[in-house]
Amino acid sequence: MTENQRGDYARAVERHGESVYRLAMLYLRSPQDASDCCQDVFLKLMERGRGFESDEHRKAWLLAVAKNACRDKLRREARRRTDSLEAPENLPAPGGGSELLALIFTLPESDREILCLHYYEGYAVRELCALLRLRESAAKQRLARARARLKALLGENE
Repeated sequence: MTENQRGDYARAVERHGESVYRLAMLYLRSPQDASDCCQDVFLKLMERGRGFESDEHRKAWLLAVAKNACRDKLRREARRRTDSLEAPENLPAPGGGSELLALIFTLPESDREILCLHYYEGYAVRELCALLRLRESAAKQRLARARARLKALLGENE
């Protein structure tokens, strides 16, 4: 690995490490498992060897790899018939919002995923389409349903 590649790798970890970790926490609900997933994702980045078109392309690639790694881990655990884990209490949330985040953890996986990517990671609907491999109408519908479910939960907790 050249010095330039090391610098690119370090910048990627610094810029996108928290996003990858947050996504892993949404799937795995365990700080240890999320940390392991992050290490695996950034190891794959190191092994990739090819560059990216832009920093946004790198971030999208990292999040896609993280999502796939989390799903693989969950499938392996399901085969072993492990008990499900409870929602974590120490997930870093931008600007606080731990009560809201706790409600998000009660939503189905697809709702958690799209809400996190849209609101926490700042992806627009068109970017969500590419990342989640959805048509634009499907992404909008999924986001609207997730918002509606979250709004219903917020109404119940008042």
